[in-house]
This record gives sequence, structure tokens and C-alpha cells, in this order.
Amino acid sequence: MGKIGKDRAYISASAPKELVTIIDARANALGWSRAQYTVAVLMQWAAEGAKPVSKVDETMAPEVMDALRRAPMDENLSKIMTAAARIVKSQTTPRQKSA
Repeated sequence: MGKIGKDRAYISASAPKELVTIIDARANALGWSRAQYTVAVLMQWAAEGAKPVSKVDETMAPEVMDALRRAPMDENLSKIMTAAARIVKSQTTPRQKSA
């Protein structure tokens, strides 16, 4: 496996086949890989405030959630999230594939 930058980490997950089919279709329409599309989704989630994804997530202690919201964001992460938000917004039309 190739090296990644010190500001990056690998994520590996299994997901329902139906979900992966949707991810693949959208990624292919954009000319992206599955991984690129999945990272774009995660970055959009983070850029939009990383809203809770479950009831348990919603019930985390308010002081913990407040601390997370107030925590200063690393400058690189801030730049990445801003760039990701721009990329996601710019991808409103699928890229044309050559015949």
C-alpha cells in the first residue's frame, strides 16, 4: 500500500450493497472513484456542521458537543473543508464521459 500524507488517514468500512451501488453510480457519473466520492460526502457532512447521525449521537452530553463546536479547527483541515464544500457545490452537473 502506498504512503499517504501526514495529514491523511485511511478509512475502511463495509456498507450495504445497495448503498455502495448508489455511491458507485454517483461517483461514475462524476468520473470519480468510490473513495473520492465517499470522502466528498464525509467532507460535505463536516462542512455542514457534522450533524448527529443517530439518537445516541444526538444525546451526547451538551458540554461535549459545545466543546467540539468551539474547538479551534486546524488551519489545514479548515482549508480542506472549504475546498471540499466548493467542489461539492460545483459538481451540480455530471461530467460528460467520452464515448
